[in-house]
Amino acid sequence: MSVLLLTSAAEAEAACRTVSGRYTERDAGGAGCASPVGLCIAGEYRGDVRGAFDGAATALIPTADTTSSGVVLFTSDSTITAHIGNRSGTLVVKNAGASGAIRASGTFVDGAGTSEYTGTVCRPTT
Repeated sequence: MSVLLLTSAAEAEAACRTVSGRYTERDAGGAGCASPVGLCIAGEYRGDVRGAFDGAATALIPTADTTSSGVVLFTSDSTITAHIGNRSGTLVVKNAGASGAIRASGTFVDGAGTSEYTGTVCRPTT
C-alpha cells in the first residue's frame, strides 16, 4: 500500500510520521460498487491513523498456487478520511497485495476482516 512519496531526505524527515494500528473492513459491494471486479470494501482505521475508509478493487490476480492456497493477489484504490496526530484530511491510497509504504497483514474472509498496519505517512511540504 503506498501513500505520498517525497523527493528528498530533508523533506521526508520534516514531513513524515511513522504510524501503526489496526483496521477492520467489510464487504461494501452492491449497486453502488464501482469496482471493475465487483469488490468494494469499507471500514475503520484505529491507532495512529484514525478514520473511516472505503475502497474498490481494481484487479484480482490468481497465481499458480491459488487453487491450493486460496490466495489471490489484488490491487485497489482507497480513500481514508483520517486524523493523524493533530492533523486531519484525506489520504488517497493505492493498494497492492505485495508491497508499499504502509504494510498491512490480516484476513478478509466471508465479507469481513481485521488487519494490523505499520508504515510511514508523509504530507506535502509547502
